[in-house]
Amino acid sequence: MSVVTDDRLAVLEDKVDRLADAVALLAEEAVHQRRRRESFEELTADLMPLATTGMASVSAELDDAEIDLGDLKRLALRLASSAERLDGLLVQLDSLSQLAGDAMPLVGEGMAVATAKLDELDQKGYFAFARQAGGILDEVVTNYTEEDVAALGENVVLILDTVRQMTQPEVMGLLSSTATAIHDQYEDAAAGTEAVPSMLSLLGQMRDPEVRLGLQRALNMLRSISGPGRQIPNQGGN
Repeated sequence: MSVVTDDRLAVLEDKVDRLADAVALLAEEAVHQRRRRESFEELTADLMPLATTGMASVSAELDDAEIDLGDLKRLALRLASSAERLDGLLVQLDSLSQLAGDAMPLVGEGMAVATAKLDELDQKGYFAFARQAGGILDEVVTNYTEEDVAALGENVVLILDTVRQMTQPEVMGLLSSTATAIHDQYEDAAAGTEAVPSMLSLLGQMRDPEVRLGLQRALNMLRSISGPGRQIPNQGGN
């Protein structure tokens, strides 16, 4: 009987001890809560004057700026209702930022290649040629009217056909030989070695087939100037 009573007393003492520990913990927690509440109250007391001053300053600024609080409220409501779309836009901006970061090395390589190519073109003189061409274009714009340009546009096909015919090998050969002959005659005249041919000398040169052929071509050219499509018929013979 005494043993049972001792066991109960031991159990009861253990429960009392645990209850005392729990009460001590609760008391300690209550002390902490009270200290935190007191600290919060002190902080609130310290901040209230600052908050009051700040609100007064903000109100004064809003009054000076003539901003309607109703407008601010509507703006806040619109921002709140558009929060999902704004979040989507931020996600897209983040994706674009990542894409730009990935593309920057490629852009840098492309810029290096473009810079090298532009330097090569500059070394070859393309830019200098373009500048000179710009000067020529400026001269054209300065010295020709709009009517002149319109007339040029109307005859551009004829001009191109003429240039194409002028660049034919036989025409270029004739022009080259003519230019050489004129240059030689100019040098002879400048040197004073050119002699005036006599009538007999000119008649003697008429026996040369090349001279007669050249004379015929010259006459044909003169005939074409006086009337397009008309030529002196070849009489034959040498």
